[in-house]
Amino acid sequence: RRARFSGQAELERACEAFVARNLEAVAGTEAWLEMGEDELCTLLSRSDLVVESEYALCQAALRWVGGGPGRRAEPMLRLLRFAMMAPEEVARLREEGSVPRPLLDSLLAGSLGLHRDSPLGKEAVARLHGAEGSPLRQRLYTSRSCGSPWRLDFFSSMTKTVLCKEFTTSSFRVQSKWFVTFHPKGERLVVQEERPVRGSVRLPAPPGSKRRCSCPGLYERVLKDNDRAALHCKIIRCHSSSRAAHEHQVTVLFYRFLAGRWVVGDAKTYNVPHWQDVKIEDLLPATERGKYVSQADDAMALHLIGHTNWRKI
Repeated sequence: RRARFSGQAELERACEAFVARNLEAVAGTEAWLEMGEDELCTLLSRSDLVVESEYALCQAALRWVGGGPGRRAEPMLRLLRFAMMAPEEVARLREEGSVPRPLLDSLLAGSLGLHRDSPLGKEAVARLHGAEGSPLRQRLYTSRSCGSPWRLDFFSSMTKTVLCKEFTTSSFRVQSKWFVTFHPKGERLVVQEERPVRGSVRLPAPPGSKRRCSCPGLYERVLKDNDRAALHCKIIRCHSSSRAAHEHQVTVLFYRFLAGRWVVGDAKTYNVPHWQDVKIEDLLPATERGKYVSQADDAMALHLIGHTNWRKI
């Protein structure tokens, strides 16, 4: 708010991004209750919110509503994505009574009564695609059904090692198994290089060929190192009982250790087509790695989030 009043647009954007990436930590403070209604509505409309679940986001919104007289619940709750909640979370909202029953029924009807474990058909996708609040758009959920944390201990003593991680995601009866490899300090690759060998012979090119044939002795397998923190990601299984078409993305959250706690410092998202090994050449450049390593315990903390996005046909 101070950045907005002083006209510091860049600082304002940085503050908004920090709140979006660390929403649950901010929601537990007094600053959350001091936010204006328009500010909160703008925040809740974002798809890049890092939060454990949509239910946790709902609890944060209700905390704001209860933080002062005359605050309206409906504008906030209409921006929530009830279709992304688990059935037991919807049942909990009914039991708690924190949301008036007629309003809750109206909100659930707006999502066609769907929840995260429902089968999703093409008709439902067509009706909800582009609807207010993007009910089928997944936020950056950190719950176990959407991804996995990844802690890299003893970072300073690592060599050119490769780390592997498997995790499973589930959304609208689509279960996807992901396999990820990461080279946090760069790759050690085996390459073939042409090395002239004493007494070797270079043969003439066969008819119709532009290249000359080389004797096998002219090539050697050589180890080569680089500093690119490459990440490979692949979906090794995607089981769907849904009739709707979908595609996948992976988001990597990068944590920083500040003032004695881990906070999300950055997030990067990449498309992952079915059955393809996607390589990100340099996920974390060498010049940036230091700020994501905790000096207190020599560790780097990441979180992998697998998205399932629904296409309108």
